[in-house]
Amino acid sequence: MQSNLYDWLKMGSTSIPNVLFKRYSDLKLTAEEFVLVTYLLSQLSSQPIDEMDAISKDLGWDTMTIMEHMNQLMMKEYLAIELVTHSDGTKRDHFTLRPLFEQLDKQLSLAKQPKMQPSAMTMPTNEAAQLVRTFEREFGRVLTPIELETINQWLVMDSYQPDLIRLALKEAVIHQAISLKYIDKILLSWEKKNIRTVQEAQQELRRFQGRQEQAAQNAHYDDIEIPIVEWKPNKPQGE
Repeated sequence: MQSNLYDWLKMGSTSIPNVLFKRYSDLKLTAEEFVLVTYLLSQLSSQPIDEMDAISKDLGWDTMTIMEHMNQLMMKEYLAIELVTHSDGTKRDHFTLRPLFEQLDKQLSLAKQPKMQPSAMTMPTNEAAQLVRTFEREFGRVLTPIELETINQWLVMDSYQPDLIRLALKEAVIHQAISLKYIDKILLSWEKKNIRTVQEAQQELRRFQGRQEQAAQNAHYDDIEIPIVEWKPNKPQGE
């Protein structure tokens, strides 16, 4: 029997707010990103972050393409990850578009207010994207959504300067410990010492290196065994 409209209605439908279309250009969404947003809206309560294969199958995109668009949405602060409790009591990470609609709310509120000059402290989106590309180049792969969320927290919640994060990444590469946990420890150690700029961090690194070199020298000298020779003066001849 051929499917009819009633059968399709039972499968459910997705409602797209008109404001999303009206603010499409202001949000600077690409066509692919908008398609992905629409798809995620259709899966509001059933899209755990580990089901990339399902998204790939439904949209006909390869996983790498989906990850790239996910990354862009997260860097634009339209997509995030939240912990959802299921009916069986288990908790899993899910994608959420709540940040996108919070941005829409802000835009609508600002539209009703007199225009103001943009804050000089607001970091451009392209600068955040450049930082992500730096990490992906060093990691040799596309970052996962959770890794993107970590970088976003460094920038937004912790207010770390992008150059300071790059310096921490460089230190991780030097010590062959390329992981966000290691980089986070570096940034946290600097924060505890009230280090907020690249110049201050470089000074701390030089001091640390100096202490390491001094300790190595001291250890080297401690290992040297100096023989003790009992010296006796020569007796005069004839005695």
